[in-house]
Amino acid sequence: EDGGPRSLPAFVSAIARTMQNWVDSEQMRMPGYRDRIVSVLLTPQQGGLNLNMSDELIGELVDDGRRAADLLVDAYARPPAEGWARQRAVRFHSLMAMTERLLAGLHRAYHHPVQPPTPSYQQIADGAPAGGAGTSGRGAPRWQRVRTDELVDLAARWTSASAPGAADPPESFRVDEPTPAPVWRAQPEL
Repeated sequence: EDGGPRSLPAFVSAIARTMQNWVDSEQMRMPGYRDRIVSVLLTPQQGGLNLNMSDELIGELVDDGRRAADLLVDAYARPPAEGWARQRAVRFHSLMAMTERLLAGLHRAYHHPVQPPTPSYQQIADGAPAGGAGTSGRGAPRWQRVRTDELVDLAARWTSASAPGAADPPESFRVDEPTPAPVWRAQPEL
């Protein structure tokens, strides 16, 4: 409306940038990732597709990049850098809290009642036909049930300390979890 056809290229460009950078942009917020990022702020005339930048401006950007790299090297590589150990600890804490939530969800889903003819997860682990979704109905190999039982038992042990909706018990990885909390999301490999 306001810009008419001139706004279409800007809109298409915004879509392209989102497609290119959405994963990076989301991970920049995550504990264990965001501390390893140095922001180099650019004006609209710098970087990107500004192919007419002067040699002086390009040199300034190179210097900014070097300073950013030096900050990261100082924090993570030059002794007595403690950044990497701290990063590993944060990522471990986040991973374990995320695993704890995943196991709690598995426990709930595995024991959630279903209405026939829908097979329960226990029946599927035993090889019940699942509407053509990977089992033949001839019974599952023993390892499938054994591993399923082991995982469900682990989920029960990890979630037994707190009821759904209850406060996190003191022995939970969710206590003092770095924020924002990550989520486990099934998606195809990109």
